[in-house]
Amino acid sequence: MSTDRESICPHCGATNPVSPAAILVHCGYCDSAYTFKDNRASLIGSVAIPSKTNTPFFIGQPGSVQGHGFEIRGHIRYRYSTGYWDEWCGITAEGKVLWIAEDEREISIFRRDELPDEQLQYDQIGLGQVISVAGVPFMVEERDTAALAGFEGQIPFEISVDRSFPYVAGIANEERITLEFGEKGVERYRGKVVTLDYLGITPKTADLFATTKDTLNHSHDEQHENQT
Repeated sequence: MSTDRESICPHCGATNPVSPAAILVHCGYCDSAYTFKDNRASLIGSVAIPSKTNTPFFIGQPGSVQGHGFEIRGHIRYRYSTGYWDEWCGITAEGKVLWIAEDEREISIFRRDELPDEQLQYDQIGLGQVISVAGVPFMVEERDTAALAGFEGQIPFEISVDRSFPYVAGIANEERITLEFGEKGVERYRGKVVTLDYLGITPKTADLFATTKDTLNHSHDEQHENQT
């Protein structure tokens, strides 16, 4: 993107273009993770990269929501007791962040709210229980603990490589609601189920760009090897 900055990986010295929103960066050459703040890179260490799955999304993929174009720049995977889900970070031309969640082939877009004043305790919430969050009731349909399984690309916040957290999830007023319980309190994620068409992505387009992306990545890898 035209507003990208250049960041130098503190481990291998490769140049990685990053968006203005990026804080946590995965080096596409050596698979190291580092933070990038005030144009300074600080090494975190190696990071697990999510294994490839039959997904329509990938880093660098373009899309559009209600006339606002975006590009997927980051990917986080969380595992829980019965599987995993993926979160994809899109950046618009205006620099805004769009989050897309993918869980068991269901796709949704979501946003995050901090709820510092909510007196909610994870160990006091059970499956099937109706709880009220910010005055909105919803029934708990899922209760589990999630852990970071890996990430790639760029993320607009710092995240610990050994992060884990308990969560509950359900539906309220046709919205998907997830509450995460962490050190900073309770965070609420509100989303709605969407289609690929809503995101301006078709399976054929996804396949075409994925093939192009793999070709370009192979070319970049050869270029980097020649430089070293």
